[in-house]
Amino acid sequence: MILDVKIAGHHNYELFDADGNKLWYVVWADTESGRIKRCVMDNGKPRINEYGEWLFEELNVPAPLKAIKHD
Repeated sequence: MILDVKIAGHHNYELFDADGNKLWYVVWADTESGRIKRCVMDNGKPRINEYGEWLFEELNVPAPLKAIKHD
């Protein structure tokens, strides 16, 4: 399953990797492969570049991801 915060309702999911670690600040995820994109945080605030845009990182985490939907 692909989760993307740009798609209505997808922000209602809580994500965990295959080891049970909660994934924070994820904006896109492939639950089967473990590929995620998340916001880079700095002291609890999104890190921004010289243009004032949020920085993101893409990485692989242990798969499959567990997605828990909240209403």
